[in-house]
Amino acid sequence: MITGAAKANIGREKIKIFLDQYAQELGVNSISCRTISKVIKRRNLFYDQPLKPKRKNSFTRDRIKRSPKVSSPGYVEMDSVVVYIDNIRHNFMCCIDIYTRFAHVRKVKTLSSKQAKLTFQEFEKLSYHQVHTVQTDNGGEFFKEFHKYLEEQNIKRQFIYPKSPKINSVVERFNRTIQEEFINRSDKIYYDLDAFQVKLTGYLNWYNTKRPHVSLNYQSPMQFVQSNFPESTCP
Repeated sequence: MITGAAKANIGREKIKIFLDQYAQELGVNSISCRTISKVIKRRNLFYDQPLKPKRKNSFTRDRIKRSPKVSSPGYVEMDSVVVYIDNIRHNFMCCIDIYTRFAHVRKVKTLSSKQAKLTFQEFEKLSYHQVHTVQTDNGGEFFKEFHKYLEEQNIKRQFIYPKSPKINSVVERFNRTIQEEFINRSDKIYYDLDAFQVKLTGYLNWYNTKRPHVSLNYQSPMQFVQSNFPESTCP
């Protein structure tokens, strides 16, 4: 009787109520709460705490509490974008250097760690500066192959806290920009994805080389890089 009640984690006072009833049925004397505590302790009849499930990605996550303040290139934010057009899902992965605003977007079939890795590798090839830190949310596409690649390249990994998109503010703003300025205005996405990809490449070239940014004193990312880091653009 004590064993079952103790393992139900109901406390000695509640156990005594059940025990008094049981003793009355047997016609014997009951015992005090103090004695019940001694029996529980002596026989180790404590409530078993449930085991916490292990996370699929059990490595320690370095989380950032607020939007990063940087003074040089190489700190990149990444995110995924899902757009539904005529009930058809279209997936995109975005990278942007938060200092120079140099950006890259890739249309992908699925939001997977492999596609995240390939998108980031494309960004690395296009960027004029070596990436030293990558910041993402906690989406599943930013683990496994993607995380392994960053570890192999000794690139620091930063996670934002769940439900805190403002910490990823630069890439979140870029996500809105590319949807408003390009994706939602391109009719090619309805019927010709190859042509859409060509136009996407053209838009990114214009975004990086021509489009003025308020945060860059109305320069484009490439104009900003050429003005402040001319050595990085030399052949």
